[in-house]
Amino acid sequence: MTGGEETFHYKRPSLAWDFFLGAGGLLVSALVIYVTDRATWALAVFGTLMVLFCWFLFRTGEKLVGELILVEHGVIRRGVGEQRIAWSELREMKLRFFGSRRETRSRKGGVLQLSLKDHRGVKITVDSALADFDRFAAACAEKAIGRGLQLDSITLNCLMDIGVDPYRGAPGEGAD
Repeated sequence: MTGGEETFHYKRPSLAWDFFLGAGGLLVSALVIYVTDRATWALAVFGTLMVLFCWFLFRTGEKLVGELILVEHGVIRRGVGEQRIAWSELREMKLRFFGSRRETRSRKGGVLQLSLKDHRGVKITVDSALADFDRFAAACAEKAIGRGLQLDSITLNCLMDIGVDPYRGAPGEGAD
């Protein structure tokens, strides 16, 4: 990334699906509590699930209104609140793949999650539902390596899986 700033948003279709799943889970949990006439076990189990689905819906809403901005001096996450990590203060970058065993073997489906953390403990986590996630990950890797940060083997493998050679540049730049 050279100069200026670049803004990234989450893909609306994937967020719509997340809203649908969260609302569906919330509705089913509420229905079970209602049908069981608020039995203690139903309140304990499905009440907990309702709280988790509410949290999931809140996080999805946060993605909907949020944006990630890459600037020359760091990364900014805006949304419900604002978080900033300066490249000079970056202490950790991790890229992880989460999926079923079959998805892990084929690298189809599943979710990639990128985490950036600074020395103060500020953490920005982004998943592959972000539009242009590969470009975002490549830019972060370039800055992390440029400041001498050591990336673990899992992160390096995940970067290679999405076509980013962290030692040669953005997706497709180093391909022969």
